[in-house]
Formats: sequence, structure tokens, C-alpha cells
Amino acid sequence: QIQDDILDYTRTARTGKPSNNDLREHKVTLPLLTVLESVGEERRRELLARLARCHEEDESVEYLQHIVENEGGMEKAARVMQEYLTRAMSVLSEYEPSEYRDALANLCVYVGERDR
Repeated sequence: QIQDDILDYTRTARTGKPSNNDLREHKVTLPLLTVLESVGEERRRELLARLARCHEEDESVEYLQHIVENEGGMEKAARVMQEYLTRAMSVLSEYEPSEYRDALANLCVYVGERDR
């Protein structure tokens, strides 16, 4: 899910799907959440007000995308995702080798590397 949230901030050409749907639907996903957690209360209120207008205003969508990109929201979310993947791989390594364990390990690798 985190990778989907990150990909939603990438441009349409990269994924083949429209970008910023989460913003247009007023969803606070991890890339935006990390930014909201790193700013003061007044700035947070201003950003949330912008989010509330995203359904009607492309300008607000573009503004928030710019903020998430410049404030490192996608990178912070990617680090959280990588931490989860590392923990998952660690847990999987405790199991005996099997096609099921390998399939789950491959899924972890795929999730971390996919760009669509």
C-alpha cells in the first residue's frame, strides 16, 4: 500500500494512470502524513485546508504535490516501506526454505522495486 501511495505522486507518464488521485479524494496517505507531522500547527492547518479543496482546484493538487516532493514525503514513506520489507524478510528467513517462503520473499522484492 505504501508503494501505491508513493506512486500516486508520480507523473501519469510513469505509471500510465492519472496521478494524485489520493489528493483529489482528500486522502491523507503516508507521503503527505510525513510532511504534516514535520510542520507546525499553523502550516498543518493550511495544508489540510488545501487538501480539502483538491477536489475542486487543480492548483491545490499541484501545490500539495510540490510540497510533498520538496519536503521529502515520498522519500520518508519509502524508508518506512523499506523498514517493513526488511522486517518481513527477516521473519521469512526464520522459516525453512520452501516454495511458499520463496514466493513471499519474491513478493517483498517486487513490492519494493515496482514502479507501476
